Amino acid sequence: MKKRKYEFINVKDILLDAKNPRHSSLSDKWVPVSGEATQGQIMGWLSNDGANDLRNSIKEWGGCSNPIHVREADEKLICFDGNTRLSIYKDLLASATQNNLTEEIENWSTIPTFLYPNVTDKEVEEIRLHFHLNGTKDWSKFEQSKELHRLSTLLHDDGTRVYSDAELVTHSGLDNSTLNRRIAAYQMMVHFYQPLLPDGVDLAEREKKFSFFEEYKKNMIQRLASDHNITEELFSTWVAEERLSDSRHVAKLPKILSSSEPKAKQKFFSATPKRASKKAVEALNLTEEQLDELNRIELPDIISRLVDKLKDGIIYDELVEYKSNDGINEIETLEDELRKLKDKFNNIT
Repeated sequence: MKKRKYEFINVKDILLDAKNPRHSSLSDKWVPVSGEATQGQIMGWLSNDGANDLRNSIKEWGGCSNPIHVREADEKLICFDGNTRLSIYKDLLASATQNNLTEEIENWSTIPTFLYPNVTDKEVEEIRLHFHLNGTKDWSKFEQSKELHRLSTLLHDDGTRVYSDAELVTHSGLDNSTLNRRIAAYQMMVHFYQPLLPDGVDLAEREKKFSFFEEYKKNMIQRLASDHNITEELFSTWVAEERLSDSRHVAKLPKILSSSEPKAKQKFFSATPKRASKKAVEALNLTEEQLDELNRIELPDIISRLVDKLKDGIIYDELVEYKSNDGINEIETLEDELRKLKDKFNNIT
């Protein structure tokens, strides 16, 4: 990790990062555009970007324990990671000042900060990527994938890539298969899905559809989709129509569309597209054994999903319930099996 200093810095002295890829466009979060947003625009966007829970938590606890990351550039202090937390502090300070609340003014005037005196643009990208994909998880998978795609397309003046796949794997903490799948899913959404959306659509809500495209891009499912001529454009249309109501139904599409299941196929292509996939799956009347076979996933996908779940964070209540059901025994079994799996890997010549 690049050398840094920990200190409390006056929030008025720190600028929100206008070059942050999340702030590159306030109205269109799909494709970064040129130009910089003003400090006021960034504050406005961040305040409407699902920050209420974080704001309430910071107010309740009287601050945040997780430091923001700030660089020195052109004699300015710029926050390159933790802009939402910084904007909340700035807003709370402004409110306290307006109401002349001396104690609160003092509390919100400074924020815990990791200060990087000498850091290059590339090092900033690497630090930011590391924390957003391995740290507090401020970014959704869609935003993470958009950032990975952006970094994968950066070029030096001589036309060579700034980041190799190996570097992106190292900094993101993802395996190469997951990295490429998520970038491909993002590209598919931008090229085929975005143009289908009507003006004024809630893009933040539609970003939740990312899991559908990631499922489509999994090797096993993509091969089956190819066999049934389910192109990227056609699949995107189905998602836009909300014909697919659950990302888990993506794996069932080849079965639904097979000639041996006319009732399921009829349900899927019904005149009312919403939740058509749910009705089609119900029409399959599969036995438990058949469902298991249909939902069976290969080892890389099993491990990838487990890693995703652990990295995305597990809700506390979920842990409490799992513990009450003797979950610790299953965790110990998992540790033993993973140890055996690792030994098998090491024994492969």
